[in-house]
Amino acid sequence: MRWPSPALDADSASLKAGADSNLRVCADTFDVVPDTPFPAADTRWAPAEACAAAPGDIAR
Repeated sequence: MRWPSPALDADSASLKAGADSNLRVCADTFDVVPDTPFPAADTRWAPAEACAAAPGDIAR
């Protein structure tokens, strides 16, 4: 028996992920960095100062 999958809503999924985590993506490099203090759920991109760390300083 197959169960119907729920409708995907990219905006809702993005807001849920944003509310559950403080990880954000650097727009120019696509590195994922923690953003503190905890950012608003509707933010998708990391602030420039969080992305300015040397690549070796960012957990990948």
